[in-house]
Amino acid sequence: MCVTALGKVLQVSGKLARVEIAGEVQEVRIDLVPVRAGDYVYCAAGMAIEKAEAQA
Repeated sequence: MCVTALGKVLQVSGKLARVEIAGEVQEVRIDLVPVRAGDYVYCAAGMAIEKAEAQA
């Protein structure tokens, strides 16, 4: 089973991004999804797996 979490990209550096997930900042790999600061992504196992629509 895979659990995903929605987070906001705060900063991108190469193939890593700092993402805020549930109030906690984590570094995740962004090899699969081209993102930039301000984007929202679904993350699983330390990787961004899909871009999400902007949150209100």
